[in-house]
Order: sequence, then structure tokens, then C-alpha cells
Amino acid sequence: GELSDSRPAGVLLPLIDLLNHKFERPLHWVCEEGLLTIKTAVELQEGDQVVNNYGARSNFELLLSHGFAVDGNPFDSVPIQLVCDSESDRAYQFHIYSKGHPRGAIPAELMGMLDRSKAS
Repeated sequence: GELSDSRPAGVLLPLIDLLNHKFERPLHWVCEEGLLTIKTAVELQEGDQVVNNYGARSNFELLLSHGFAVDGNPFDSVPIQLVCDSESDRAYQFHIYSKGHPRGAIPAELMGMLDRSKAS
């Protein structure tokens, strides 16, 4: 099928995919006239390492998509699934995020469910 213009396509780029990843290095890619340019806001000096930034992804996403994980990843999360009772098909899936993750550590919806279950 066709990709929507609002959704970026994932691609493998030989040699570019060999670059190390660094969250702290903001950059963007420009593709013009068949040439790919990686632009960074940080001025590089001779001998500096050229790195890529795969974005704010959990270790699960990085490992699955790119084959590596980041020790101390501030964007890490762990997916969990809760089944509320054995007689229904109701199940909830949540992600528990690392402390300091922009989305917060434990989803408010999950905390509310846990609080309600304590009261029962």
C-alpha cells in the first residue's frame, strides 16, 4: 500500500545506519536532488564523531528496529498487560516509563485502576 504524506517512512541506509546513536545530538535529514545531508545544530570540530539520533525511543524499540539498546535510556519503557477478570475479555495494555521520561513514570489511568482495586 501507499504511505500517507503525514507519516515518515522508515528506511535502511547503508553506511549511515552504521553511525552511533546519541539522544543529545539534535539533527535533521535533508534529501535534495538525490543527495542525503545530515544537518546538526552542533558545530563539529575536526576529529568529532558524526552520530545519528534515532529519537526518543525505548530500548525495546531500539533493539527491535536497530539492534542495540542504551544503558540508562531516559526514554525506556516496559509494556505490561493486565487482565481485569477471568470471565471477561477485557485487558489493558500500558507502558511503564523510566523516571524522567517526558510521559511520566506510571500512567495515571493505571494508577486509578490500582487505587480502585485496593478499595474493593
